[in-house]
Amino acid sequence: MRPLPIAAFLLPIFSAISPSNAILPSCSQEAAFTISSISYSSYIAASNVTFPDQTTSSLSISFSVTNNATGVQTACSFIHSLSYQGGRWNVDPIIWHPCGERTMSWDGGKGGFSFEVETMASFGWSSWVVGVQQTWVCRDTGVGPLIERNGTASATLVPACSTTSTDSSTSEECTGPDMVAFALLE
Repeated sequence: MRPLPIAAFLLPIFSAISPSNAILPSCSQEAAFTISSISYSSYIAASNVTFPDQTTSSLSISFSVTNNATGVQTACSFIHSLSYQGGRWNVDPIIWHPCGERTMSWDGGKGGFSFEVETMASFGWSSWVVGVQQTWVCRDTGVGPLIERNGTASATLVPACSTTSTDSSTSEECTGPDMVAFALLE
């Protein structure tokens, strides 16, 4: 997996919740990611009195990702800040963020091994598309070599949102149902 650059104004927040001993999957097993515990929030400040066409916004999203082939679960959470100038939001292209790091451990009767499972996630702030990239290991047979797998998946969230507005700001809180996104394997 090739991590993509992360802009300096983004703050990745690392968190992970997963069993520490994953079962080594078969490489022929289909991979899919379950995306769950989705939480999104936005805060938009009212227009600036001095510069009425300018405002700021803070957006955040968090969710859990479970690789159905390995059982490894991790959490992803990141924040994005936007500004509104001249009647336009400065929406940036999709940026990949690191998620919580996990380790697959397997004994196999011969000293075993552990392998770092790397997960990256993206979110289209205006399209509601979440993307997941993950690298893990598998084995074709019980005694074959370990093979590194890279999987990428995306899904469109269908959020349920509530909005609260005051004279000085608007906030939105959203949740989404759990979903499964099938991975394309490299």
